[in-house]
Amino acid sequence: MSQLKKLQFTARKLFKPKTVSYAGLLTLWTGAPSLPQDICKALYKECHQHLEHQLATATLSRGNRVLEIGAGIGLISLVCARICGPDAVLSYEANPKMADIIRRNFELNGMIANLRNKAVATQSGEISFYFNDNVVSSSIIDRGFGGATTVACDGFA
Repeated sequence: MSQLKKLQFTARKLFKPKTVSYAGLLTLWTGAPSLPQDICKALYKECHQHLEHQLATATLSRGNRVLEIGAGIGLISLVCARICGPDAVLSYEANPKMADIIRRNFELNGMIANLRNKAVATQSGEISFYFNDNVVSSSIIDRGFGGATTVACDGFA
């Protein structure tokens, strides 16, 4: 990490801004009460989903269509929407706590999220969704990390 990046991270950590510029391309909301601290810290460092960001940038172009299952905070969906166009990206996120964050991140970047706040399963209906504060461990599989809720799901066979 360069000295400038270290200084930027320290300032962000100290002042806790409500939004941050990410990779000079996006503005992301870091002020959400439900945003896990580890994700907030990674956003301050501009390293959250860095490899996924690089992959999307290296492989996608306008005209491609993207389906993201498990959008988290919407970072990769935003990167894809910048490249392919917002109408070419469909995002799924089952965690109800993340939907507002995703929508807000899109709004901050002048776009409307094409978001389905649902899980994806083999059949449509409802399914148990198990969540963890770190978001990454949230799943339709109970890993014993935390609470559970019931969410709607779209079926893909």
